[in-house]
Amino acid sequence: MGRSTLDRTDGSSDLAGINTMRKYAVGAVLACVLAACGGTSTSHDVVVYRAGARAVVDHPGGTGITAAGISVPVSIDFRDLVTDVNVHPGETVHRGQLLLSLDRTPFAAQAQSLHSKQTLIQGEITNAQGRIAIAQAKGDTVQIAALNAQIVSYQGQYVILQQQIDIANGRPAQLSAPIDGAIGELKIAPGAFAAPGQILMTVIDTSHIQVTASLPIADRQFVGIGSPADISVTPSPGSTAPAQVLTGKVVQVAAGASGAGQFFQATVDAANTADHAVLPGLQAFVRVGVDHNSPVVVSKLAVLDTDSAPTVYVVDGSVVHSRTVELGISDGTYVEIVKGLSPGELCVIVGNQLLTDGTKVRVTQTVG
Repeated sequence: MGRSTLDRTDGSSDLAGINTMRKYAVGAVLACVLAACGGTSTSHDVVVYRAGARAVVDHPGGTGITAAGISVPVSIDFRDLVTDVNVHPGETVHRGQLLLSLDRTPFAAQAQSLHSKQTLIQGEITNAQGRIAIAQAKGDTVQIAALNAQIVSYQGQYVILQQQIDIANGRPAQLSAPIDGAIGELKIAPGAFAAPGQILMTVIDTSHIQVTASLPIADRQFVGIGSPADISVTPSPGSTAPAQVLTGKVVQVAAGASGAGQFFQATVDAANTADHAVLPGLQAFVRVGVDHNSPVVVSKLAVLDTDSAPTVYVVDGSVVHSRTVELGISDGTYVEIVKGLSPGELCVIVGNQLLTDGTKVRVTQTVG
């Protein structure tokens, strides 16, 4: 899980205190050594952090494959011969540009079913428009953008169906681009028969890029529609182009878990570069920004044996006691304590390496 910096809206003074504390760490440790070796002091000088509530920014991440923000599949619902293909993958096309030619003979018998499917597509468009009205009332701009992209795809499919209806009514048996964009996948060749429902090609709009990634299930409760996210794109093998980082938001979150309950899926949408440099089909890493408000957070310096048995030393009067804790998320400076510590308790952050349970201490500074 990737980590980021903490939201420091109300914590800049704490960071300053910790930075100052680091400068005196060596002196404090030396003082502890002197005390242990029979110096004049009978207590260890320590610096402590007061556990308390804080907002931590977590960055759960996962990998996925880039896809076009809008994709319109081109298909027919019955077997037919493709007589010509007029485009190739990656080619830029404009609405109305010829894509492929077909044998028009089977179309005459399909007019009614084409009309029925067109009615279903129109129903999907109407449904999406209704959801947009609800999203507008809530001010949910992310949902509005995602629904508008769906509508563009539905409208493209509607256009392809209308072209087939026109073929059934005598127009030349040719399908043309339903939107401005580029050719994505191409799965048919001249002289081949298209199977019923087979996607022959896709026409894509790459002004936006989407990536669906698997994220740790522990972060599911914190990731929602509209959460800020980055897409880091890995260049294709052999490419000399620099790696691209796109900034976007989460537009879809899967309801259930995947990967034996260890992960969930989130889809991130981001505007492509001005020259549409990021193409579909590339590996990408997604990082989602999650603002997590925790009731108990301490400086990471307070936690010993982080990887095996996380422990903190808690000041109790003039002595310290070791306390086993359960850790939550961390941003590299602060760490959430899920179990084992209460708000307001003082945890040693300088001098704790030389302590044992019951050691007498003298607090020289408190931060947090």
